[in-house]
Amino acid sequence: MSKMPLSRRNLGQMVADNLLQRVREGVYSPGEKLPPQRELMEEFDVGASVIREAVQALAVMGVVDARPGRGTTVLSVPSESAMSVDTVAALLEDQALRDLVEFRRLIEVEIAGLAAERGDEADLSDLGAALEAFRLQVELGEQVYEADIAFHRALAVATQNSIYVNTLDALGDLLAVARQRTESVPGTVEKALVEHTSIYDAVIARDPRRARDAMRGHLQTVVRATEKSSRSIAARSATDEGVE
Repeated sequence: MSKMPLSRRNLGQMVADNLLQRVREGVYSPGEKLPPQRELMEEFDVGASVIREAVQALAVMGVVDARPGRGTTVLSVPSESAMSVDTVAALLEDQALRDLVEFRRLIEVEIAGLAAERGDEADLSDLGAALEAFRLQVELGEQVYEADIAFHRALAVATQNSIYVNTLDALGDLLAVARQRTESVPGTVEKALVEHTSIYDAVIARDPRRARDAMRGHLQTVVRATEKSSRSIAARSATDEGVE
């Protein structure tokens, strides 16, 4: 019986697993860079899109930091209990990200309104600190996805409803993947800062309607950024397939 050919996703998982094992074995230590993309393509006999998908999976796991023009740097050695490459690959699927945005629009608009109604002084202080942390990351040109998640979590805490907080915490891995995907869309991070500020101002003003409207507008920006990210990835993959 002939074997079914491996899909690009399967190949990406295999490459990611191989690189992850090397990190765990100390072949690549924290602070060191992975080999250049071209070298990895030759070693594994795959195209650029496969290497990119493998590196993206490792980046989502927090194992590497990949930046254009700077190469891919190892950040940490993951524990055995960390997300598996298979899990990350599933989270990276476009449909999973679309489902997440749909779910966020259902609950986070209400979270913003309730935060404006119920948040106490300590909650609002923490929300302000989360906004400033996000602003600092933007100004430094650093990745903002963790600060982004922290801001939205602070809003959930301000609702005084633990279910909202627990729900966002349970979605932590998928939220991290989604934020990292949309960060690559030009202008998205800067626009998010403006929109976060609008949400914060409405909450501080104790204006639930304005807070809900601000969150609704912010999530519409997320929808557009997610769609642009998906189109960009699809275009790059199509180009890669044409030259592989």
